[in-house]
Amino acid sequence: MAARKPRALETSHVDRVYDQLKRSIVEGVYRSGEALTEGILARTQRASRTPVREALSRLHQEGLVDRLPGRGWFVGTVTVQLIRDTFEVRPWLEGATAAGAAERASDAALQELRALGEFRYADAGYRAAEQINREFHLAIARASGNQVAVDLVQQCLTQFDRFLSLGADLTPSPYAENATAEHLKIVSAIERREPAGARAAMEHHLDACGNLMMHALTRGVGLRGIGF
Repeated sequence: MAARKPRALETSHVDRVYDQLKRSIVEGVYRSGEALTEGILARTQRASRTPVREALSRLHQEGLVDRLPGRGWFVGTVTVQLIRDTFEVRPWLEGATAAGAAERASDAALQELRALGEFRYADAGYRAAEQINREFHLAIARASGNQVAVDLVQQCLTQFDRFLSLGADLTPSPYAENATAEHLKIVSAIERREPAGARAAMEHHLDACGNLMMHALTRGVGLRGIGF
């Protein structure tokens, strides 16, 4: 009888496959609506079907993968409604985390937020700007002290990264030039321990971002590069 693989080893395979599949979906390697076949993924990921299936199940829970009975797995479809829903919920959610950070952020967290807030998006490449933007919003969520909020913000940011990977680059947006100033307004309100001001600054920031995204869609242009 063959020895069973240690559970820790199985978990490490799931994590590796999950990370690689998630990155491929977010970056647009696997496109919206594309079929994901367990056997093919097992070969390309150099893993058995079990970790592939578990990784797909995790991605399904995050809304990145759909499972259709009798048909299999598919990359989650990006729709205008999904984009609209994501940008509707982000101001509610991240307004609350900004207010929480104003109440509970440690001195070390404030230093991190100030450093991230000073990043100049207008001078950066797409990938660097995307990464710093993600770190900034997650740092605020962590500073709020609410781990459930951190997980939800991360899920929204993952969808946002998908949206930005869908289309051709646009010319630099004026909003990208204002992103640093908007982030610093949020940081300053948090530093002054003003929950209402931090909430308002975050909500204004994300409302403007959502409006730009929807404007890009209605104009029928690509999404990447519209700014944060």
